[in-house]
Amino acid sequence: MTTLEETLQRLQAQLLALPEVREFFSLRDAIGQDAFLIEQQRLMKHHQKLMMQTLTDQVIYQSHKQAYDHHAQLFNEHPLVQNYQHCKETIAPLLESLKAIIE
Repeated sequence: MTTLEETLQRLQAQLLALPEVREFFSLRDAIGQDAFLIEQQRLMKHHQKLMMQTLTDQVIYQSHKQAYDHHAQLFNEHPLVQNYQHCKETIAPLLESLKAIIE
């Protein structure tokens, strides 16, 4: 293993040890396992697909858009998703700093 690989592994371990990063992954996993949120995502994709198929019929399109918006709102307003978004915003500057250093 090269020095660069070792350094990257140490950096990765240090990042994963940060409480904010651990919380981010914990919330992401919780969202992926929550039956209600999984169903809302499924319904959003379903209505989004139907919206694309009915672009020429505005009445049907609008009904699917309303259904999509409803499920998107239920998903986005869920506490797990809200906390995940907040956590994502918290760690974004750190990741941007790392990206700038690497580039």
